[in-house]
Amino acid sequence: MSKIGRAARVASRQRFEALGDANKTITKAESGEVYALTVDLTTNRTVTLPAPEDGAYFKFMIMADLDGGNLIIQSAATADYMIGGILHQDSDGTTADFVQATAASTADQLTIVGSNDGAQFGSWVELVSDGTYWYVTGVVHADEPPTIA
Repeated sequence: MSKIGRAARVASRQRFEALGDANKTITKAESGEVYALTVDLTTNRTVTLPAPEDGAYFKFMIMADLDGGNLIIQSAATADYMIGGILHQDSDGTTADFVQATAASTADQLTIVGSNDGAQFGSWVELVSDGTYWYVTGVVHADEPPTIA
């Protein structure tokens, strides 16, 4: 009998890594990692993704204050594009908007802004690849919207 109605189950736990005070270059072997920014940023922190590969997945969680420093997630090469969108909720509670990049763009860098009231604890973004693009989704609660450029 077929098990079509059964939901897929993750066979193992996702690996967790705390991002510290140094920049990070991710390798393709680290696909599936969940990265948590657990230190207050006063200067920019850059994370470089590997080349897009079918099924590659990364999640980034903000678990500290971005207080002056930006979290920058960038492609390994300028030809490795990011598309998708992030829901931004203004930390003043005044506006919500959708920040997006489309397939027609040449976006290869996502910046979560740390100036003013930087990204708040609990903000997150996910990136998944089909081998050609990095697809970006997430929710960022901050005064300044993230950028995908």
